[in-house]
Amino acid sequence: MNNVGVAGTYGPIDRQQLFEMMKTGELDTLIVGFVDIQGRLMGKRLTADYCLETELVHGSKFCTYLLGTDLDLNTIEGYSYMSWETGYGDWIAEPDWATLNVLPWQEKTALVFADVINEERKDVPISPRSILKKQIERANDKGLFPKMVSELEFYLFNESLSQRLRKTIEIYALLANLMKITVCSKGLRMNRFIVTFAT
Repeated sequence: MNNVGVAGTYGPIDRQQLFEMMKTGELDTLIVGFVDIQGRLMGKRLTADYCLETELVHGSKFCTYLLGTDLDLNTIEGYSYMSWETGYGDWIAEPDWATLNVLPWQEKTALVFADVINEERKDVPISPRSILKKQIERANDKGLFPKMVSELEFYLFNESLSQRLRKTIEIYALLANLMKITVCSKGLRMNRFIVTFAT
């Protein structure tokens, strides 16, 4: 691990190095993450004290809810594995220590990807990682060895989010004056607006 980034030294480490770095204070947080059905990273942030105390020998429990929500984190009806009918129980995020990395963008933080398993310690079949593992197995059985890369899309702005929001609100206010309509924000989402005609 010789890479140096914004948050210090980063790159792959093993489980023993993780615990050593937590003991010395080089790391204070471990993100145990898994991918939900929308492709988002979900999981838990664990403190160094918790990791050192438990050594994460049993993984980390999480509510089944986290695997089956829509893009706004609302529950979706009709799932047999996670629903109000099943009581939204717990699954376990079992760290895959081969994926452990110190993050370059977040100070004193490491990330490990996890397999989603049930109380019997078997893969949850609807977990995206379980599905991917099965597909790779099927390809390997046919003599194929998939190689993949991710496509990342992002926007870079020369101003902060609050500055962008202020400009957006100013534009809507200008339009409201020009068109004789009122504009107000609703709820916690500052990027959605209700437009009503003035009477």
